[in-house]
Formats: sequence, structure tokens, C-alpha cells
Amino acid sequence: MYKHKLYKITNKTSLHVGSGDTNFDLIDKQIQRDVITSYPTIHASSLKGALREYCEFKHDENESKNFISHIFGDEDSSGKVRFLEALLLSVPFRSNLHPYYNCTSPKAIAQLVDFVKTFSLSLENLDALIKVSDYSGADILVKEGTPIIEDEKAKSSNEFDFDALEKILGENVAIVPNTTFEEMLKDLPGQNPGD
Repeated sequence: MYKHKLYKITNKTSLHVGSGDTNFDLIDKQIQRDVITSYPTIHASSLKGALREYCEFKHDENESKNFISHIFGDEDSSGKVRFLEALLLSVPFRSNLHPYYNCTSPKAIAQLVDFVKTFSLSLENLDALIKVSDYSGADILVKEGTPIIEDEKAKSSNEFDFDALEKILGENVAIVPNTTFEEMLKDLPGQNPGD
């Protein structure tokens, strides 16, 4: 019987997970993307490899060899833990009101909601997330004020539970319409100028 767990990964520095494709663009490797949303992602194999390397680095080789083989596998077995891709929930974008806003989109939140439901996980404030996933407006919405986020004017809204979103995404959350969010993501470092 499987036990499912949901983890949140927060980048403390810039992250560039290459797609592994050889190309002749200005950038060595394009970033990995989710095939459904086209948002940046970390594929399961990349995540598993990075965690395995971290565990090997942090633990004495002789003491942890069985532990690492048990979790990640070896030549004889595949390991007891299965990894899924890391989905993008938010991206910090600069603003004039705060140093940045944790910007998310209805599509990003819908993926989280779908994941939680698929694996029968428990997540606080799920109803608030479902409401955000249904947002189809054209405005960038924030808890208060009218900041400029990446040259786009936002407006305050009391339609959504921003306190619930901040528990998951961190402070200063902005809900960005899907099309606007996709445009903002085009300017991330490591993007192909032709995309």
C-alpha cells in the first residue's frame, strides 16, 4: 500500500533545470516545462537525482549506502520511494509596493487542487484554492493596495482568501490571470528568446 506525501520546495537562489535537449540557441539548455501548462517544472527524474546526490553528499558512504539504495534504488532494485514532478505554484515578481509578490495563476492552483484530489491528500483551505482555480477575470488581484507588478497594474480584492493563499505561497500573494502569467513567465532567465 502506498502512502502519499506532498512537499513544498522553495528556491532560495535562482534555479535552472535544463531540459536535456541539445540545441543551438544562445542558452545552453532550455528549462524543463510541464507538458500540460508549459510552466517551468522539475521532472521527477531530475528531482530524484538531485535528492539522491544530496543524500550521498550529506551522509557517510558506508553508513548510508543501504538507506540510499532503499529509497532511491540501485542496479538490482528501483527503490521504495516514487517521485513525481515538482509543479510551479508561484514565482516572485518585482513590484513598486513590496520588493516582490508571489504571483500564482488559476492554472497553477488548479494543478495543485487536482494533485491533492487525485492522491486523496489533506490540505488546509482547499475550498479557498478551488475558488482561485476558477478565477477567470482579467485583473491581477492582491490583498490590498494597487501595486504595479512587472509593469502590470494590480487591484485589491476581497473576493479571495489571501490569508489562506499566504499559508501556502508565502506573503504578498498576487493572483494573475493565466494568459498574463504565461507572458510574465516568458521573461524568466533561461528562456528561449524565440519562445
